[in-house]
Amino acid sequence: MAYDVDLADRLREILAAEPDVTEKRMFGGLAFMVAGHMAVSVSGQGGLLLRIDPAQTETLVGERQASRFVMRGREMDGMLRVNLDARATDVGLTRWVRHGVAYAKIDTAEVTQRSPHQSGRRSTVEAQLSDLAAPRMVRFTSMDNDDVFDRARSNRLLAADMFAGLTVEQWRTPSLCAGWTVRDVAGHMIMPMEITFGRFLLRLLSERGSFDRAADKASRALAQRPTEQIVAILREKADSRFTPPGIGALGPMTDTCVHLRDAARPLGLQTSPPLQDWRLALDFLVSPTARRGFVPRGRLDGLTLGTSDQEWTAGAGPLVKGPSEAVALAIAGRTVALEDLTGDGVAVLRDRLLSG
Repeated sequence: MAYDVDLADRLREILAAEPDVTEKRMFGGLAFMVAGHMAVSVSGQGGLLLRIDPAQTETLVGERQASRFVMRGREMDGMLRVNLDARATDVGLTRWVRHGVAYAKIDTAEVTQRSPHQSGRRSTVEAQLSDLAAPRMVRFTSMDNDDVFDRARSNRLLAADMFAGLTVEQWRTPSLCAGWTVRDVAGHMIMPMEITFGRFLLRLLSERGSFDRAADKASRALAQRPTEQIVAILREKADSRFTPPGIGALGPMTDTCVHLRDAARPLGLQTSPPLQDWRLALDFLVSPTARRGFVPRGRLDGLTLGTSDQEWTAGAGPLVKGPSEAVALAIAGRTVALEDLTGDGVAVLRDRLLSG
C-alpha cells in the first residue's frame, strides 16, 4: 500500500514554516525530520507514525485515534500509530504533528547541548509545542521512467565490477563521504536492497529518530559482509526498482552516480557514470524534490550553476562552473569537488558547505 500523498501534502503545509525540516523516504512511507530527527511519518500502511516522549505514551494512547506501534508483536513506548487521513481537521492533525516536532526538538537540543558552540535545550516538551508557526502550502513533483531505472542498474553494475577488483587496502581507503571508507559506501549502496522497513524502523527507534545515525550504522553493518557477497548483491539486485515515496526514480539513480564517485575518486579510478547520467542527476539535485534529504535548503540560493562539458545551467547569481561530475558532487556536499570549479560563486558555495 502506498502512503497517502494528500496527507503528506497536509503535513508539508503544517511544517512549512518550521526550520530545518527535511523529508526521507522510509520503505513505503515518507518521514518528516526535524534537524535530522524523525518527528512524524506518513505510513505506507495508512495514517501516521509519530515519535513522542515515551513518558506520554500511556496518556496519548487513551485517545480514540492513537494506538501503540507494534513491532514483531511487541508494543513500543515512544511510537504511536495515529489513524488519520487527509480529511482530518487542521486542528486535529496539527496537534498530533506538534507532539512529534516537540520531541524531535528535544532530541536535537540534547545533541546541541553537548556542543560548546551551540545553546542548550528547553526543559520540557510543552515548551516546544508553541513554536510551530502558521502553515503555508508547498507542493512537489517527481519523475519516474524506465530509462532512469536502466541507468541506475548500469551504475550498480559498474560499482560491482569496480568493487570486485579492489585490494584490502583499497577497501579501507577513506571515501568522499565523511567518516566512511570505500567499504562503508559499498554497504550503503546495498542498504535499500537488504534492509526491510521493520528492521530499519527498529534501528531508527534505537537511534532516537535520527535517520542519519540509523543509516550510518546500517551501512557499516552491511559493509562487514564478505566482499564477494556485497558484489553479488549489487549484481543480482542491480535492476531493483526501489522508488522512494515522493522522490521517484531519479533519487536512487542520483545516489548511484554520487556514491560510485565517492568510492572511485579517492582511489584514483576513472570509473564513472556517463555524461547523460550526470545531467539527469543535476536536474534532480537542483529540483525542490532534492530538498527531501539530498540537498539542504538554502545551499544553492542565489547561485548560477553551469557545466563545462555539456550545455546545462540552473539558478541565478554568481557563477559556479565546472565538469558535470564536479558540480553534482559539490551540490551533494563533497568539498573536494570545489577544486575543479571556477566562478565568483565558488567561494559562496564553499562557505555554505563548510558551515554545514
